[in-house]
Amino acid sequence: PGHREVLLLRFVDGMTLPEIAELAGIPLGTAKSRLHHALAALRSDPDLEKPAAPVNESAGNDTSWKETR
Repeated sequence: PGHREVLLLRFVDGMTLPEIAELAGIPLGTAKSRLHHALAALRSDPDLEKPAAPVNESAGNDTSWKETR
Protein backbone atom coordinates (compact mmCIF):
# COMPACT_ATOMS: atom_id res chain seq x y z
CA PRO A 1 0.00 0.00 0.00
CA GLY A 2 0.99 3.59 -0.54
CA HIS A 3 1.02 6.48 1.89
CA ARG A 4 -2.75 7.01 1.77
CA GLU A 5 -3.55 3.36 2.39
CA VAL A 6 -1.19 3.13 5.36
CA LEU A 7 -2.74 6.28 6.82
CA LEU A 8 -6.26 4.87 6.43
CA LEU A 9 -5.34 1.46 7.83
CA ARG A 10 -3.75 3.14 10.86
CA PHE A 11 -6.35 5.76 11.74
CA VAL A 12 -9.61 4.54 10.19
CA ASP A 13 -9.22 0.79 10.66
CA GLY A 14 -7.19 1.17 13.88
CA MET A 15 -4.46 -1.25 12.85
CA THR A 16 -1.04 -1.17 14.46
CA LEU A 17 2.06 -0.58 12.36
CA PRO A 18 3.22 -4.21 12.74
CA GLU A 19 -0.23 -5.37 11.57
CA ILE A 20 -0.09 -3.04 8.55
CA ALA A 21 3.41 -4.24 7.66
CA GLU A 22 2.34 -7.88 7.87
CA LEU A 23 -0.84 -7.30 5.85
CA ALA A 24 1.04 -5.40 3.15
CA GLY A 25 4.04 -7.71 3.13
CA ILE A 26 6.44 -4.83 3.71
CA PRO A 27 9.09 -4.26 6.38
CA LEU A 28 7.95 -2.47 9.55
CA GLY A 29 10.33 0.40 8.79
CA THR A 30 8.67 0.93 5.41
CA ALA A 31 5.22 1.08 7.03
CA LYS A 32 6.52 3.64 9.55
CA SER A 33 8.13 5.69 6.80
CA ARG A 34 4.98 5.73 4.68
CA LEU A 35 2.87 6.82 7.65
CA HIS A 36 5.40 9.54 8.53
CA HIS A 37 5.40 10.92 4.97
CA ALA A 38 1.59 10.79 4.75
CA LEU A 39 1.24 12.77 7.98
CA ALA A 40 3.88 15.28 6.88
CA ALA A 41 2.01 15.83 3.61
CA LEU A 42 -1.24 16.45 5.49
CA ARG A 43 0.41 18.88 7.90
CA SER A 44 1.93 20.90 5.09
CA ASP A 45 -1.23 21.09 2.95
CA PRO A 46 -2.35 24.74 3.02
CA ASP A 47 -5.82 23.80 1.76
CA LEU A 48 -6.64 21.88 4.93
CA GLU A 49 -8.29 23.76 7.76
CA LYS A 50 -6.72 23.34 11.13
CA PRO A 51 -9.33 22.42 13.77
CA ALA A 52 -10.08 25.12 16.30
CA ALA A 53 -8.98 24.49 19.84
CA PRO A 54 -11.86 23.34 22.02
CA VAL A 55 -13.30 25.99 24.28
CA ASN A 56 -13.36 25.01 27.92
CA GLU A 57 -15.69 27.44 29.65
CA SER A 58 -14.91 26.12 33.10
CA ALA A 59 -11.12 26.19 32.71
CA GLY A 60 -9.62 27.05 36.05
CA ASN A 61 -13.05 27.46 37.65
CA ASP A 62 -13.81 23.84 38.47
CA THR A 63 -13.96 23.63 42.25
CA SER A 64 -15.98 20.41 42.37
CA TRP A 65 -12.94 18.54 43.63
CA LYS A 66 -12.57 20.79 46.70
CA GLU A 67 -13.79 19.57 50.03
CA THR A 68 -16.54 21.63 51.61
CA ARG A 69 -16.75 22.01 55.36
